[in-house]
Amino acid sequence: MSKITYILASIALIGMIGAFIGTQSTRNLTVTADSSITDLWAHWKESYGKVYASAEEEAHRLATFTDNYNFVMNWNADPTQTSSVGLNEFADLNTEEFGALKGCLSMKG
Repeated sequence: MSKITYILASIALIGMIGAFIGTQSTRNLTVTADSSITDLWAHWKESYGKVYASAEEEAHRLATFTDNYNFVMNWNADPTQTSSVGLNEFADLNTEEFGALKGCLSMKG
């Protein structure tokens, strides 16, 4: 499996895990003409009680969240997909960070 495919599959797994473990989900939140990714980010952080140690850490997490949001939107818009994914409490983590946290994914190989 290519690394890109592995990353995409892993991010999809992040969305599915949130749905299966019964956590509060921001899956139905979307960016509209009246809102922005920063509005969604603020709501998501509040929903999950996320606080970051520095402005740099928050900027890094927002960039990762944005990447994950874009993945979710693209995945769910793809008519060939037979499942859907959403944002959960792990949406500020990249695949490697999530794997390290859960001990289930490795990018080596």
